[in-house]
Amino acid sequence: MKELEYNERAVREKFEECYKAHLRRVIYYAESYLNDREAAIDIGHEVFSTVWERRAFIDFNGDMLPFLIVLVRNRCLNRLKQKQLELRYKQKAVSDYEKNRISLKALSEADDFTLYISEINSLVIDTCNSMPEHIRNTYIMHRFHELKYSEIAEQEGVSVKAIEKRMMIALRILREKLRDYLPENEGGKKI
Repeated sequence: MKELEYNERAVREKFEECYKAHLRRVIYYAESYLNDREAAIDIGHEVFSTVWERRAFIDFNGDMLPFLIVLVRNRCLNRLKQKQLELRYKQKAVSDYEKNRISLKALSEADDFTLYISEINSLVIDTCNSMPEHIRNTYIMHRFHELKYSEIAEQEGVSVKAIEKRMMIALRILREKLRDYLPENEGGKKI
């Protein structure tokens, strides 16, 4: 029993010597990694706390500094990885918040009519893009470039009747796609 007490006292003395001899170096080394004095002090105390907890497995007779430096480096790297991960999550949260704020602002500033018009415009563009090319081109030239049927026919090298038929098809396609947005006439039919 006395031998066990003697060994424990000897280990405690060796630990205290190690602590006094190397604490400043350990903290300095941690600070060189972290650039944060308070965090370096925490790391230093964590390292010596770990050494104390595992004292039964450590040989205090050898040079302890290299062992302590490895412990410090590993703790610092873990701390830096944790900070990097936290920073990434914070940046993502800020980015998500900013996107939601912009969307909310756009929605709150837009009145119902503006949203309605925007929705219809989007539907018209999608519908035009889905039309056969010759019908889409005819529709665009007439509606957006304000060309007459005869001018379009001349450019396309077809008859005016062909242009009229293309416009009729384009309008039928648009009426079908926009039927939920068109007003109903007096007979209950949509125009």
